[in-house]
Amino acid sequence: MASSATVGNSTLKRNALFFLETGLYFVLCESLLRRAFPSYSSVIQGFKFVYFPLLYACTFRLPCYRARYLPTNGQPYIIFGAILTCVFITAHPIVALLGLFVNLLFVPACALSAYLFRDKQVFLGFCRRATIFVVLLAGCVVVQSRLSANHWLNLQLDGVTASFGYGGDRFRVNGTFQYPTVFGNACIGLMICCIATCLERTNARNYWIGMGGIVSTIYCGYMTGSRIAWGSLVLCAGTLLQRRDFRSRLGAWSAVLFIALVPVALFLWDEEFIRTSVDRVQKSRFFDRTALERVGSGGYFGGMLSGALQYSNGVGIGYGPATMGVLPILVRIGWANDLPRDLLLATEGGYGNILLETGLFGLFLFGWFALGFFKEFNRSTFRSWLGLAVGTWLVIGNLPLPLLEITTISVLWWILAGAWWGGGKYWDTSFDGGNLKRAPC
Repeated sequence: MASSATVGNSTLKRNALFFLETGLYFVLCESLLRRAFPSYSSVIQGFKFVYFPLLYACTFRLPCYRARYLPTNGQPYIIFGAILTCVFITAHPIVALLGLFVNLLFVPACALSAYLFRDKQVFLGFCRRATIFVVLLAGCVVVQSRLSANHWLNLQLDGVTASFGYGGDRFRVNGTFQYPTVFGNACIGLMICCIATCLERTNARNYWIGMGGIVSTIYCGYMTGSRIAWGSLVLCAGTLLQRRDFRSRLGAWSAVLFIALVPVALFLWDEEFIRTSVDRVQKSRFFDRTALERVGSGGYFGGMLSGALQYSNGVGIGYGPATMGVLPILVRIGWANDLPRDLLLATEGGYGNILLETGLFGLFLFGWFALGFFKEFNRSTFRSWLGLAVGTWLVIGNLPLPLLEITTISVLWWILAGAWWGGGKYWDTSFDGGNLKRAPC
């Protein structure tokens, strides 16, 4: 009987991993599918809201949906946001429930990945497949950059109609995502998977696959024209400096140099790119003063946060009315007009959204959540590096957009966070992928 139960659990784990990855890649390609099949856009957009709850229901027999499989530092933030939403639910009950659903949709995926990735080799296999996806994605970006701005592959999401009818910019590509900024944010998580593939020393082929993925991610991040994404890719590569051996430091500096020199390589590669995109992307976005202004007194930590603070009185209004993942749904069903216009204009950026929805105390809890990923900074282990990289994505990725509310990228973040928290407890204490001894945490 015990043997049958073990075999059954093993089969269920394999199936759970397959369907979790299938759901992930569907969500990552969701916007591309919506552009390709506009008549079924609503169905494609709503599919994940049915698929993932069904996945959780089918894998409920696995002992993974427990509090110990969620990051301890993150539980107060998650619980506080849910309680605050329930307190203010009477103002916009349906909208609040939608906001709560969007914010909590992938939290069980974190617990599921924590359970499935207790075997380090399983996690590295996941990262290897994500790296191959990045290489294919870079090919899509090359095609997009050579098509007209009004080609269906380059269309961006129109926030008014919640459909892909807004002409894009072939020198700010959006890949398989709805906006270039969202694509740039996703590149940070995909870069983490590529670096993890490189760190597996048991197979030289995986190292070169990982290096190909890193170069592809750098190219994709650069072509988004997103300053936050570009800076984050540099920081993500820089996290490798946490490793103490000389070889890893050399590899980290090589990765940083790759990122710094990619623009030069692109200029030399394509004369048209030089002639048309320098002024439109590099000079106008990467090297102007607006990048500093948006982060400075007039940006994220100035007008955007003050607007959120003023509207919420520092208490918070709960999830729903300002949840970014909910607004396109409300537009589609015609409920967006019921929301106060000044609420939609109260904030911009992820930290402003957190302040508006959960107040000053929620912002403090979020900071506590983020700090938890850096608690093993001084240890030279694979798990400590992964925590550093995932924490960096959480902190930097929330500057332009609320990372955990953009469903097309939050699913990858929660999966990586779960791998760090739960799976990492069972990994070895060195970077060598061969042994699977339990590491203290």
